[in-house]
Amino acid sequence: QQIKLPTYCPSCNTQLIKSTEAIDWFCPNHYSCKSQVVQYLTYFTSKPCFDIKGLGKKQIKELYEISLVKQPIDIFTLEYKQDTIQLSNRCGWGQVSVNNLFKSINQRRIISLTRFITALGIPEIGGGLASKLTNHFRNIDSFLNASQAELESIPGLGKVKIASILQFLKTDINISFISQIQNYVKI
Repeated sequence: QQIKLPTYCPSCNTQLIKSTEAIDWFCPNHYSCKSQVVQYLTYFTSKPCFDIKGLGKKQIKELYEISLVKQPIDIFTLEYKQDTIQLSNRCGWGQVSVNNLFKSINQRRIISLTRFITALGIPEIGGGLASKLTNHFRNIDSFLNASQAELESIPGLGKVKIASILQFLKTDINISFISQIQNYVKI
């Protein structure tokens, strides 16, 4: 049976596009598509990244839906929003679990460069390559100023991965996010 591909994202109704490098169609609305944002926030808080205990996909989705967490920075300001919505009074949340969540978040305000690069969610770049990037660049500022020649000198980085990193680093919204999150975490 032939499958008819959708032309619009089933989550946010943005027109899907096809990458020239891949066979997949995808939603380009990375920062506003609910499904993508919830998935990214879940990844951001996962063990290889920030490793925030108490924030799984279910909790992230709920926090997103009640507008407490719409972007990663909101995770680090969540404790200060507590007085506006009593999270501990919501079904599935108790004062102990909320306190444990805030404790876990506060323990992650200092993060290694490897985990931070992994958490950025740069396409094609996982923890192993983030570790290689960390060994080469050593700090966030030198990584943000990476040149194509520098990236080409790192073993294991092919053209697709280098292009992905450079594209990520030249996108204003990504650079703005990295700058802003440094107000809440130390890399």
